[in-house]
Amino acid sequence: MLVLANSNLPLLHLIPVAIIMIQPDLGSAISVLCLIIPVIFYDKKIFKLSIILGICLIAFSPLAYKYILHDYQKERITNFINPLSDPLGKGYNVIQSKIAVGSGGIFGKGYKKGTQGQLLFLPEKHTDFMFAATAEELGLVGILIIFTGYFLLLTNLFKKAFNTTNNKPLFLFTLGIAFQIWIQMFINIGMNIGILPVTGIPLPFISVGGSSIMTLLFSIGIIYSS
Repeated sequence: MLVLANSNLPLLHLIPVAIIMIQPDLGSAISVLCLIIPVIFYDKKIFKLSIILGICLIAFSPLAYKYILHDYQKERITNFINPLSDPLGKGYNVIQSKIAVGSGGIFGKGYKKGTQGQLLFLPEKHTDFMFAATAEELGLVGILIIFTGYFLLLTNLFKKAFNTTNNKPLFLFTLGIAFQIWIQMFINIGMNIGILPVTGIPLPFISVGGSSIMTLLFSIGIIYSS
């Protein structure tokens, strides 16, 4: 990120995203793209080029859906539109997640007392659907506490970023990490409540996953030690 912040070659910013997309790993590609967003908006040349590329991607999205996306990615989009089309198959995860979130109520069912999560109706409850499991056990009150923690962290990161505008690499890096946390949170919660397709993006600092948590902790450590 620090190298990209000083780069004068706009296309270099998209190479990491393209390489990860080839794997294929859409979730990781989105995470890396989050780090690049501040660079895109900071540099006018890159911003204009990104708009052109974005328009081209939208124009060619039907072809990408037909020829580039893998079958499992197409199924995720189809199940996002209508999960009830396959309630016991591909749409099962989202349906169980929505049941878990809705059944939590205001105060939740209690720690380790959730039926969807503890009885294994909810798949991947420690990773992709950690938000749903948390909402079921801790309810709206617990979720609001988590949201408050995210709000305080993101507010502090943005404040830190705009206090370091004289240091361009650190400024862009801090904004990138803030955007990454916010977008990962938005996408993970969105897929848990059925308003976004399932992509496998973890809930920052909460979902089980050593690499994700360690990367974020190292990044925040770099920011606050600078």
